[in-house]
Amino acid sequence: MTFLQFALNNVKRNARSYTAYLLSSSFSVMIFFSFAMFIFHPDIKEGYIVQTAQSGMLVAEYIIFFFSFFFIFYSISTFLKMRNKEFGILMIHGMSKRQLNGLIFTENVLIGLFSIMIGMGVGLIFGKLFFMLSGYVMGIPSLSMYLPWKAMILTILAFMIMFVIVSFTTVFFVKTSEVIGLLKGNQKPKPEPKSSLPLSLLATVLIGAGYYISSIATMRTVAIFMIPVAILVIAGTFFLFSQLSVYVLKMLKKNTALYYKRTNMITLSALVYRMKDNARMFFGVTIVTTVAFCAVGTVVSFTGTKKSEVTNSFPFAFQLTEYNAKGQSVEFEKDLAKEKVSYKKVETHTKLLPITGTSKKQGGFIKESAYNKAARALGYDTIDVNSGEAVWIKSSYEAAMNIQTPKSISTTKGQTFVMSTAVDKSVYSHNISVSYSNYVIPDSDFARLTTDHIAYITGYLVSDWEQTTSLNEEKFREKGKVELISRAEVFHMVKQMYSIMLFIGLFIGVVFYLSSVSFLYFRLFSDIEGDRKFYDAISKIGLTDQEIKKISSFQIGLLFFVPFIAAAIHTAVAYTALQEFFETSILGPSLLVIGCFFAVHTLYFLIIRSRYMSQLRGLSPFPK
Repeated sequence: MTFLQFALNNVKRNARSYTAYLLSSSFSVMIFFSFAMFIFHPDIKEGYIVQTAQSGMLVAEYIIFFFSFFFIFYSISTFLKMRNKEFGILMIHGMSKRQLNGLIFTENVLIGLFSIMIGMGVGLIFGKLFFMLSGYVMGIPSLSMYLPWKAMILTILAFMIMFVIVSFTTVFFVKTSEVIGLLKGNQKPKPEPKSSLPLSLLATVLIGAGYYISSIATMRTVAIFMIPVAILVIAGTFFLFSQLSVYVLKMLKKNTALYYKRTNMITLSALVYRMKDNARMFFGVTIVTTVAFCAVGTVVSFTGTKKSEVTNSFPFAFQLTEYNAKGQSVEFEKDLAKEKVSYKKVETHTKLLPITGTSKKQGGFIKESAYNKAARALGYDTIDVNSGEAVWIKSSYEAAMNIQTPKSISTTKGQTFVMSTAVDKSVYSHNISVSYSNYVIPDSDFARLTTDHIAYITGYLVSDWEQTTSLNEEKFREKGKVELISRAEVFHMVKQMYSIMLFIGLFIGVVFYLSSVSFLYFRLFSDIEGDRKFYDAISKIGLTDQEIKKISSFQIGLLFFVPFIAAAIHTAVAYTALQEFFETSILGPSLLVIGCFFAVHTLYFLIIRSRYMSQLRGLSPFPK
């Protein structure tokens, strides 16, 4: 038998442990390869939406690659700890340290090759389906299948370099200086888990502080608070599992009424050790699962509220703005008639003047009667303005950024208006880059304003506006002279953008989630030999099969659902800060995302629990 054959046989013999790791790695390779196939596709044409999709997939490539590196690094180090006894036996039979390191390196590279081949193979098989889905999401014709040699080279090089680096690094995790330590494996006597009250309290303080800052975040501050909150919550989560959980369990053990009830003595005593041993794993799974929840939940929330957001930002189905001259509205209405589009129009005009007292150098002034006419047509509240006062009509961007209302504004011709109030809902659409803000003033004050710059605005109300995308005519868009804003066109573009975000975010979220549940799988089956001895011992002191099954199920459930619940709470708090970006509630989409993950997680738990109990029964002689 050659050294390579020996390494290959070792991989086969450890197939049970490697299965979840191999599948998770293969899935990461498949997603990376599929995105690469899209990025390098020869039929990709120029276009804002397609270029955005390519950029999004490129960012996803980086995220998947770097996360896969840490996932593989953790997984391999876990496997090596499981095989300490095996390595000790090999060294007793004459294997040198160099040969052992070579064996570990070869095995890991073989697993990497299998993952790459499986991932790319599945990616090629389902490549056409991926192109159909991506084309449907972006509203472009389905891309044809091709030989993706550039994507193949990129995937092979990226993941082979990753596996080689990780394989070379992880050989140092095996301490071969003491063979007796390797032979004992993971069955060394464990000291009584210790916990610190100050560190336990610190966990509560850190998480509480992170939650509080999230709750007071606004759209202007959320970007500033994001990193500090993440640091606080991550640090607090680490101490939550490594200190606070152990401290609480040890306090429960002191409650004799609870501790001596039925099998609680065994359950609580085992939980103290299990929580301490799995603290880092719980911490890692919680953080990874939180990222998965937030990635999917964010894009689902944006997608679910896109129509209401567009409707609020663009109150009219069409808005035609003519600068300094009228006439184009008649031509546009002829086109509406040709398409048999029924409409109701609202006309007004805005006087543009240079102003001071605000960050904008120019202001658009609308008379009160014209504004109220448009407001009544849209179902908005009307306003009442006194002489010498003005009402600031905030754009959706200005309202979202919570820009402070100025006390007064003045025109360059000496006319001053005291700002009475501000209205968050504008009756007209305004681009973020527009150089002026709008103000409503009394009709008498409006008549006294003199300027050569006038914007004539015609708003069109259309009931079935989503079907009017064919009227997005470029002839009504001439910079500085005429501007046409179509709500249907904007909505179609926004829908495409959010669909791309959902498409990419969903895959990233799934990669993160599969990795997190793989961590749980690794940990559960790495402890199966110790669990077998534990259940053998307690079965001899009289515990029934049903009691052992109950204890085992509770501990497995704890392993699966404690990180999930912690991640769900972290995500719920993150959604409170995310709500600042929306005018409508995102509670529904948020609950949908967490509920779907919970259903999948429960199903996975039942499958793994059944498999674990089956293998435990096969290994252990306790009553069946």
